[in-house]
Amino acid sequence: MGRLQRSWELAKASWRTLTADRELLALPIFSFIVSLLVLAVFGGLVFIVDYESSTGFDNFELSPAGTLLLILAGMGMAIVATYFQAAMVGGARERITGGDPTIGSALTTASSRLGVIVPWALFSWTVGAILRVIEENAGAVGRFVVGLIGMAFRVVTFLAVPVLVVEQLGPINTLKRSATLFKSTWGENLAGQAGIGLVSVVAMIPVIIVAALIGAVTSPVLGIIVAVPLIAVVAAVTTSLTAVYQTALYHYVTTNEIPQGFEDADLPTAFQPK
Repeated sequence: MGRLQRSWELAKASWRTLTADRELLALPIFSFIVSLLVLAVFGGLVFIVDYESSTGFDNFELSPAGTLLLILAGMGMAIVATYFQAAMVGGARERITGGDPTIGSALTTASSRLGVIVPWALFSWTVGAILRVIEENAGAVGRFVVGLIGMAFRVVTFLAVPVLVVEQLGPINTLKRSATLFKSTWGENLAGQAGIGLVSVVAMIPVIIVAALIGAVTSPVLGIIVAVPLIAVVAAVTTSLTAVYQTALYHYVTTNEIPQGFEDADLPTAFQPK
């Protein structure tokens, strides 16, 4: 089986698993809504702290207190995102091991792991924030190097959330465990991610075309209004597929058993060590 075909088969297997529990698609949407609420709350606090009616927005500057509030907003949004990712992984794990997950059972799983979810979310957010600060203050070569470091971090932490959900480790041990699983099983082969990425691109093309046509015929604002919910749906599906794929891969790597629904996806070939 060629790499492209294998990527597509893995994406289809993830889709079949997801369609068995369509209600789990709500979890990424919940994540988006709660993140917006967190941003709105902290954004409002920044406005209260730093806005001066005498000068308006023309000379608006962040104070140390305002900066701290934005940092707390970023941390809060990271916790929210990780929490709902864990819920999605919990639901997917329940399905591929023969269960019948619900939104409630998925959220219960995530809630019971808050003790490891919060430290990991703060750790990964801090790493990302440090890299962004370095990148903004570095030259072209420095930005390239930092970009590679960031990419490497994302790759080696690909299985971090399943590790959190199943093994409930601390941040450093989660990083080590995820990196070990990555190196010892499938190395550089990210076929499943490529397949899911392909699905996302294919799904996004008609969204862009429809929004552009509506914007050209009526008004750009209406085109944006139509595009936003459609993009949110595509993002929800992509996020859910990724969580299913992560969970299936983790299950296969740690048990050497083919997950339910992935029997035809050729997992042993797709993830053999490099």
